[in-house]
Amino acid sequence: MIKDYKFLIIASLLALAATILAVVKASHSEFAGHQREYYELCDVTNYEIGIQQINVNVGGKTLIDRCTTCHVGFANPGAADFEPPLTAHGPIVPGANEDPHDLAKIGCVVCHDGNGRATSEEDAHGHFHMWPAPLLRGSAVQANCIRCHDTNAEPLAGAPELNLGRRLYIEKVCWSCHTIAGVSTGKIGPDLSDVGARFGMDYLRESIVHPAANIASSRMPQFEWVQDDETVTALTVYLKSQRKTRLKEYAMAPVGTIQPKLMFASIDSASMTAGRKIFFAVQDSDQPRRGGCINCHTVREPDGTLRGGHIGPELTYAGRARDATYLRQQIQNSRGHEPDSIMPAFDELGDKEVDSLVLYLQSLDYVAPNADSGNRIYTTYCASCHGDDLTGRGMNYRLLDPYPRNLSRRQFVESYKERFAESIATGIKGTAMPPWQKILTEEQIGMVVDYITLRSTADDEGGNAGAPFVRLKTALPRIGDIDRMTEQPVREADPARGETAFQAYCTGCHGKLANGKGPNAFTLGNVYPRNLLNDRFMKRDAMDDSRIYRSIILGVPGTPMPSHSHLSDQTLLDMIAYIRNLTK
Repeated sequence: MIKDYKFLIIASLLALAATILAVVKASHSEFAGHQREYYELCDVTNYEIGIQQINVNVGGKTLIDRCTTCHVGFANPGAADFEPPLTAHGPIVPGANEDPHDLAKIGCVVCHDGNGRATSEEDAHGHFHMWPAPLLRGSAVQANCIRCHDTNAEPLAGAPELNLGRRLYIEKVCWSCHTIAGVSTGKIGPDLSDVGARFGMDYLRESIVHPAANIASSRMPQFEWVQDDETVTALTVYLKSQRKTRLKEYAMAPVGTIQPKLMFASIDSASMTAGRKIFFAVQDSDQPRRGGCINCHTVREPDGTLRGGHIGPELTYAGRARDATYLRQQIQNSRGHEPDSIMPAFDELGDKEVDSLVLYLQSLDYVAPNADSGNRIYTTYCASCHGDDLTGRGMNYRLLDPYPRNLSRRQFVESYKERFAESIATGIKGTAMPPWQKILTEEQIGMVVDYITLRSTADDEGGNAGAPFVRLKTALPRIGDIDRMTEQPVREADPARGETAFQAYCTGCHGKLANGKGPNAFTLGNVYPRNLLNDRFMKRDAMDDSRIYRSIILGVPGTPMPSHSHLSDQTLLDMIAYIRNLTK
């Protein structure tokens, strides 16, 4: 019994000590010092030190805000000259005759984020790695206007940074890849409707400037305009403003309340002038204009000046190389022509907008001066994709799929140069390689072929200038021919057996789905394995069974595609039958 009393006495003393310690700590806490200083500055002698708290109802949940425990004078106009954190908060809408915001009701966290439950500066400001809501300062606070106001449909007074970001989201064509509820429905990139609630300003900014910094596999291009700090800051603020949880939810609003939807500028009739405005994303009305092709593509002005981004191919000659139907289809759904294209489908553009873009592209009539030698012709028309050094690494190559062909590989050029003139003249379906026969003469095409041949067959790394290179001659076996490996008659090809062989020998590069995205695909330098589902490429007249047979048995010189001569003719024919079935 005595032992029990001793234990109770010790526990009581410890509890009393802890209580005294808590009281002493509270009276000497960071916020206690701020409160004493504030009341002394206000000549108040009768006051109590304590935690201040504002409760804000957010979608049925309570937002705890204890920031005013330190920011004691935030709602007191008489504290305007006090030093932080005691100073009064300035007007939220500068220049307004009467600010409609009641600071005593909304507190600090609604606008500034941070950790509202904390009572020390370090914890409350929330500057911790990957904390999604650290304290917002300055113009970044405009990101939280969306908690009470709809900021996607109309410009908001007192939020210039947010309004600029909203305009840039359209102007820089973010809308074509991303979804924001009420603004855009892009499907290529992540949905951004709640991105502000999930990530902090630093993460969002980094994702704009360096898309692969957080997600190494990201295919989002690194745009040239990310060098402009004002543009990046405004876009970051706008993205930070995107959140699904608000103080005023449309689902809870009175009957008849409709969620505002951003209205875009439209045109009455198709014209070249309107097409130019769409291409360059000229914003000359109160409503934003969809467009902005200039962010990814370049065009040459009449004086030869190159304008635009080096992400997609140059379009100076597109209106002459392609007909209107092709251009229209390419704008509305580029994957109909190039299955692996990253260009988004601009199916939200109306027919008049698309026709205007086509008219603008057809109006581009720049003619390169002095295109009278293979070198000059190649530099003018080919280098932007294939590179000045013929390696296939031009300014625009990185996001093209398949990559531009590496023409510096002598083995490849020697093996296939007889096809070059036709490929240049008529283009290669299923790829970004356009037909040049309406822009270059037959003589000029011949000059380019000679130039490529000369450059690629010059001294190689081993100094073997002019060393002979002969492509082996092979013939496609016919039914009844003797198999070179088994010495048995070749039977009719079986796609089922071909699939088994394909899965055994080809999926490391071409993938189990035969889409060219196998586990080794992205380690092969600047040549992607062929996408065998690309029907526009695989159904070309030039892509006959004999060509596929030669490519498998001999490999493709100058590329990572190896020879598979160890496989029997029967196995190769079975694989060809399987490949053909993929694009039936």
